[in-house]
Amino acid sequence: MNKTTSGSAVKLAFDEYRTFKGMASGRPIIFLHGLLGNKLNNRGTSKHLSRTLSKVVYCLDLRNHGDSPHNPNHDYPSMAQDVECFIRDHHVKQPIVIGHSMGAKVAMSLALRDAKTCSMLISVDNVPKPNTGNDVTAEISKFKKYLNVLREAFTDPRVSLKSVDSRLELVEPSQRIRTFLMSNIKKDYGSGDVYCRIPIDIIYRNINKIFEFPYQHEVFNGPCLFVRGTDSHFIQDTDEEAIQARFPHYKIEDIKAGHWIISDNPQKFRETVKRFIRENEK
Repeated sequence: MNKTTSGSAVKLAFDEYRTFKGMASGRPIIFLHGLLGNKLNNRGTSKHLSRTLSKVVYCLDLRNHGDSPHNPNHDYPSMAQDVECFIRDHHVKQPIVIGHSMGAKVAMSLALRDAKTCSMLISVDNVPKPNTGNDVTAEISKFKKYLNVLREAFTDPRVSLKSVDSRLELVEPSQRIRTFLMSNIKKDYGSGDVYCRIPIDIIYRNINKIFEFPYQHEVFNGPCLFVRGTDSHFIQDTDEEAIQARFPHYKIEDIKAGHWIISDNPQKFRETVKRFIRENEK
């Protein structure tokens, strides 16, 4: 299935959750997934936040992920522009934007490009600067391995869901992470064909851009929460200066988890997010 487009912004696929009774309360929430993720990753948390906060929650597929179109440009200005167009086209007024990892950098880019776009920012395990350090370099290398394995898997004319998972197991022993990665692999039960929903070559060519951050002078003065996994290396104590420079009204909350905070410790994450929103919503 070829979903490649050219040009600037792409129309993003999304799911909308209204699991509350009665009228919506306050600003809606936009939820942005991370690299190689999709809008279904945060479905459970989105339903919970919608029900307990009485909010509409939109989970988006970022470009080159999930059901959204493919585009050769995969950088933060392009991804932020896509979300800006979604907000405009769907008449979403100053949403609370939550993003994990790559999605966190898209959320930060969105806020810094135009401070009026969102009312509140929640960055999950990422910072407004290039990701550096040996541990992060190892994380980049891991994602490259995933992409190489997927690329090689689809050179086999007999590729199957089982064969892709078996190949991934050679580089990723965690069943939970493989299940996350396998959400990108689908089977057409009509034809029997197995296909990859993400454009592997586009992501691979742009992967270094995903760990960079282009906005180093702009400032967002709205309330911001930075959620840090205590077993992750994406937010270091030394990063606080960069956070304060771009987002002066910030708060850092530690959660016992690795980089995959939302799935590692969902209860603590949900309670942390709800408390922050309730404290800051006007």
